[in-house]
Amino acid sequence: MSNGSLSQHLQRGGLSWKKRLEICIGAARGLHYLHAGAKRTIIHCDFGVRSILLNDDMEPKIADFIFCRQGAPSMSKPKTIKVNCIWGTSGKIAWEYAMYGTITDKCDVYSFGTVLLEVACGGTYHWTVEPEKPVEDSIDPNIKRNIAPACWKVFVDIIDRCVMYEPHERPTMGEVEYPAVIQELCHQFSLTDLRKSTDKFDRNRLIGYASFGKVYKGCLQHNDGSDYTVAVKRLNAEDIQEHNQFNKEIELLCGDTETLSWKKRIEICIGVARGLHYLHAGAKRTIIHRHICLANILLDDNMEPKLAGFGRSIQGARFMSKPKEIPIDDDVRGTYGYLPMENFRDSTVTDKCDVFSFGMVLLEVVCGRNYFDMAPIEGYLEKPVEENIDLNIKGKIVSECWEVFIDITRRCVKYEAEERPTMGEVEVQLEHALLLQEQADITNIHGDEYTLLSKTIIKLKPEREDEQEHGLSLRQEEEEDISNTEDSDLEDMFHRFGLYLAMNTRIRSKTFGVDTCHLEEPFEDWTRAINLRT
Repeated sequence: MSNGSLSQHLQRGGLSWKKRLEICIGAARGLHYLHAGAKRTIIHCDFGVRSILLNDDMEPKIADFIFCRQGAPSMSKPKTIKVNCIWGTSGKIAWEYAMYGTITDKCDVYSFGTVLLEVACGGTYHWTVEPEKPVEDSIDPNIKRNIAPACWKVFVDIIDRCVMYEPHERPTMGEVEYPAVIQELCHQFSLTDLRKSTDKFDRNRLIGYASFGKVYKGCLQHNDGSDYTVAVKRLNAEDIQEHNQFNKEIELLCGDTETLSWKKRIEICIGVARGLHYLHAGAKRTIIHRHICLANILLDDNMEPKLAGFGRSIQGARFMSKPKEIPIDDDVRGTYGYLPMENFRDSTVTDKCDVFSFGMVLLEVVCGRNYFDMAPIEGYLEKPVEENIDLNIKGKIVSECWEVFIDITRRCVKYEAEERPTMGEVEVQLEHALLLQEQADITNIHGDEYTLLSKTIIKLKPEREDEQEHGLSLRQEEEEDISNTEDSDLEDMFHRFGLYLAMNTRIRSKTFGVDTCHLEEPFEDWTRAINLRT
């Protein structure tokens, strides 16, 4: 790698404190993917400052996979791996590995904690020389005066947790990457503060409508007096359930809208995928968003995405335990076209429901319009996606990038939940797509348009032949409201009804030039609602 290893730079003392933090975050993200992003857990086993290489942009890349081991399938219950030979750098490997030859992903977490110590101290941290000496006494003189107390408190706390003696007491790499859990992002403001921030909820501040009321653009202040923009949702609901869901909502930064380039769209999608990956695999318990759509992706002043719309979120199983389907007994509401059929068919949710919704977001990002809004146009959904690409970015997408992007999109919207990828896989594939686009643009010195020769048709429903192979029947027994109706017909009826309802409850989102449609009015039973429509 062009800029060598992190170890070399620490020895020279040339890295600023902020740059060291950025490198650590990138390395944590890489380990997080190895542990939770691929189909099977990968344990590095020899992680250290020498195995963190830096590219031309000083971005970290993990190397030295000679001693890595493959663990259990991702999201399954972790299992201890027993080895006969102990490999690794002395002082950097966990005690359970060094003494008993047992390996889990928490061995990498321990090693990462020692890396953080070396990053702060500018070289090897000697555990045995002065074990009682405070870490603060050993901080690299080149950065000692540049570390804010609040930043150091978070940094040293995560070190302390990473090098815990007992493996189960160490955090996951997702927690290391995002040390603040979602609940800590929620601040309480007085009604006076919110009135002031929105000019008394002035109509000129109105930026949209949410499930339980109106959303206003407001301006609040940090403790240091600097301003920041927020989206303020004003509750307008009498139902107790709506009050409870509203109380779970997290309001994050909202930026102005503009026409987005293809690369910026991919960058935003990567940010959203990273956020969902953390919700699914970064905290102690899986969090299922249940309402992923363009309207709930807010952009800050730097056009970086922030997830909103947590009013319907639910907590799933503990991370790394066997995932379970969660039955839902509340009204199924959300943005039409983003919900997988298992929500309606089985009234159950898993993290793969969010993956489906994200796949629909990818489709709308590239098409520049609500995918299902175009259903009334004859043959639209049967056309290749390439023919429906947003004209603002058509000719800007290189074929290699498109191949990766459309492949991960197609996998996300698979009918069967178990066939969809994890958000960790999605994040990595989108990063790869962006890299391919950037490489092509560098060599395209004349700015020539790119041509896509592929023809991709997205199928959102299973083929009848495939279902018959699995012994499934599409015929539903006679019921009270719907008799002798096939599931496929039922879905078509739902599509027609949902589209009709969505067209009458439309909220415009200018970011991607998309009409974002919400099912604002709840209904108790979607099959009954179809009967009312038909």
